[in-house]
Amino acid sequence: MPHTYSLQLLREAIEKAPKAFPEERRKMMLAEHARLAADPNAALSQIEDAIVAFGKEIWPYRKAYQELHDEYGKDEPYLREALSPATCAKYEQFRTGGGKLEDIRGGAQLEQTFTAEEKHEIEEAWLAARARAHKELDAAIAGEWRQKFESSLAALRGKQEEIEKRIAALRVLAEESPKWSAEIVDKVKVFEEGWSGVEREVAEDDIRGEIEYYRGVIEVSI
Repeated sequence: MPHTYSLQLLREAIEKAPKAFPEERRKMMLAEHARLAADPNAALSQIEDAIVAFGKEIWPYRKAYQELHDEYGKDEPYLREALSPATCAKYEQFRTGGGKLEDIRGGAQLEQTFTAEEKHEIEEAWLAARARAHKELDAAIAGEWRQKFESSLAALRGKQEEIEKRIAALRVLAEESPKWSAEIVDKVKVFEEGWSGVEREVAEDDIRGEIEYYRGVIEVSI
């Protein structure tokens, strides 16, 4: 199968859509992925364009869900509930010593603190806790948190428009300077692919920094 890696990134981008994302659109995206995967003549650019387009459409839903997930904050309490008393006590020491929940699946401190059996127990408990929290959050967004989700979604769509304007401004700089054009176009591509979140997230501050940098080097080179 040609372009296997990019097809996998496209699949991952679609799978990042939360349950609150319109189901019909999700199905259409998966159908397009299947079509591209089955077409031996599909161009890499077609797959990359789909990653950008689908990632951009999913982005506000993904970020709104992430915001509410951070507010919901049930992953760690549910993790503690799932651990045996002895492992939970060691986990509390790990957290008190500066260990972070996101280090559960790796990190030197984790390796030094827990036995292989305890690490396995913690990882299994974390997966179960995360699944439980996500299930409850999905239900909340479909119910009592629906308006909260919609408000966050609207705000993020506004933020997305601002980010798109900055990407467009960077693209204009590529048109203004043949010397730096190819390099800037590559930066634009990275930022646009960042909508999908499968590699590096798109960040407004990063784009602003690139605009300031290239404005400076273009002015000097004139």
